[in-house]
Amino acid sequence: VLLNMSFVEIGNRRIIQALIRDLRKLKSVEKELTLKNERLAEKQKALEDSNSELNATLKELSIMARELSAANREIKDLNLSLERRVEERTAELQSTTGELLNMAEELHKTNTELKEVQNKIVRNERLAAIGQLASAVAHDLRNPLGALRNAQYYIETKYSKLPKEYQDKRTFDFLLIMKTEIERSNKIISDLLDFTRSKKLDLKKINIEKLLDKSLAGIKIPERINIERFFLANLPEVEVDELQLQQVFENLILNAFQAMEKGGKLSLITNLEEKKDYTGKTHRNIVIEIADTGEGIRQEVISKIFEPLFTTKTKGTGLGLSICKKIIEAHGGNIFATSKEGEGAAFVIMLPYAN
Repeated sequence: VLLNMSFVEIGNRRIIQALIRDLRKLKSVEKELTLKNERLAEKQKALEDSNSELNATLKELSIMARELSAANREIKDLNLSLERRVEERTAELQSTTGELLNMAEELHKTNTELKEVQNKIVRNERLAAIGQLASAVAHDLRNPLGALRNAQYYIETKYSKLPKEYQDKRTFDFLLIMKTEIERSNKIISDLLDFTRSKKLDLKKINIEKLLDKSLAGIKIPERINIERFFLANLPEVEVDELQLQQVFENLILNAFQAMEKGGKLSLITNLEEKKDYTGKTHRNIVIEIADTGEGIRQEVISKIFEPLFTTKTKGTGLGLSICKKIIEAHGGNIFATSKEGEGAAFVIMLPYAN
């Protein structure tokens, strides 16, 4: 029994010791769990504090976002307003600039017209003085030339009636030279008188193309010169002085032939032109162009060719183109020349017409 009790006690002790160990382990685990719970609580508190700060930050960010959105809307409205003001101001400036440009253009044209009028006045005064002198000289020369022409005719007639053995070819040549020079002098006098006189225009409706052909038919066409016509179909008739305009055409055609001593091409061109001036008024013109393929006109003299007594020819009087200009301007038209040296020249006449 004692032995059994002894075994029981030993068993109980072992059980108690095992229980004590288990309790100790349990306390140790409990202590660890308590520490972990405390750490978890600290972390949870820290997390809550962080969440609180994050919520505060998010709230502040939300407020800032609303303020930024409002600021953006305000900036956008300001930009739109500024763009509208810039567009309005730009439109005003463009309008003002356009008006200033128009005014500048009108002033330039007015200034150009004033200069042209001034030059025309100076030119007319000069022409008047030249005209008086030319008229006096022409009248004083015409009578002696008439006497010379009669004398030449008388000598030629008498000499031609002599027997052949008394006639000399050189004498006939000299008589022909005398006749040619007298006719040339008479032509110069006629040009002087035409230049000084203001003829009244005998206006009637004519076909310009027929008048060009008529003018060409009255002139001997030199060899190696071809004639080309570029006439506009259904060109309207125009009121002009036929004889005076024919004189202009013949003069320009003769000048073209003289410029093509080695041959070339004469072009007769007609066209219509409509354009508006700075006032908006429409001007309608018949355009006549007489062009050659001769030597052309030097650029340094082309602006002077219509001045009285200016010529580049050895035997020219310098009145032919001046008379042409005078006749065309009397018709309310305009004449000018274009040229490229070595490639020919073109004289352009513009005559106004009404529908």
